[in-house]
Amino acid sequence: MLRALAALAGASAVALALAAACTGGDGHRHHGRHGASAARFPHDAATLLAAGAGNLEGSASFRLTMRVAMPGGDGRPAHRMDMTGVWDARRPAGRMDGVLRDARTTVLSIGGTEYVSLPPELRRRTGRDWLRAARGTRTFGQFSDVHRVAMLLRAATRPAASGTPGGIWHVRGEIGRDAARKASPEPAWQEFVRLLPSRTGFDLWTDDAGRPGRVRLTLPAEQQAGAGSGGTSGKKASRTDKTETVHGTVELSAFGARPQVTEPTAAQILTSLPEETR
Repeated sequence: MLRALAALAGASAVALALAAACTGGDGHRHHGRHGASAARFPHDAATLLAAGAGNLEGSASFRLTMRVAMPGGDGRPAHRMDMTGVWDARRPAGRMDGVLRDARTTVLSIGGTEYVSLPPELRRRTGRDWLRAARGTRTFGQFSDVHRVAMLLRAATRPAASGTPGGIWHVRGEIGRDAARKASPEPAWQEFVRLLPSRTGFDLWTDDAGRPGRVRLTLPAEQQAGAGSGGTSGKKASRTDKTETVHGTVELSAFGARPQVTEPTAAQILTSLPEETR
């Protein structure tokens, strides 16, 4: 389990489906910043999708839930993640609690630095509570960034919509990996998209004004040929060239919820695990 903790501290994880829960008839609640009047526009799928993505980008905070199966690679063992928490997109900061590799774990993310809770036996031995990961570590990939989520939604093709005027609208469809790659040449974005399956399913629920109440991304498991950096240089991929993608769900919800995140003090932090536990 300590080895898994060390792997987690250096791992960059990606996941899969987005969902949001709200109050009301279909579980939707909207906050005062949205205003009371509904926008007047045609409620076709493309318009609702564009409105939902735009509203996501204006979200300051939200609840994030990730249920993901992470493949191994680069010396990291495969593991599962089932965690939920609240994020402040502007700070940025967040706290996630749940299970990693059958162990109860808390991860704090504050200004680009992650802190992973230590298991009880290591807390007793060291008198510390947290392991500080290398700066820039992103255990939750880029799914805690609403702008990234919006970029994925905008890459969708042929979405379909259903709903009732004055009620809840449901937009669903797929996001192709090749189409998503074209959204930005940024290396971090390209790496994020590379780990997605060739087709990512999505569901978006909005009100009449296109304000999102629920978003879900569903990433089925598959194997990519030549998924490693640089591919296979034009050669036919062998079995060892195949990398299994992440699969699971990622959910965004409770827009407007504020996280309770306090950075640990120096006396609470380990910067590396004891030699005998590595």
